[in-house]
Amino acid sequence: MNEDMNPLRFGLKLSQGATIDELRAIWRIADESGFDHCWNMDHFASLFRRR
Repeated sequence: MNEDMNPLRFGLKLSQGATIDELRAIWRIADESGFDHCWNMDHFASLFRRR
């Protein structure tokens, strides 16, 4: 591998509709599984209408 290249990294993007408890559980799993990053949706309002 070329030393100028960065290694491939893996992460997760979480659902906008998840509760804080669900997010914490997923973050914990991601951390324990060795993911490089884990981030949640960055919108304050939902993109979709709830039914």
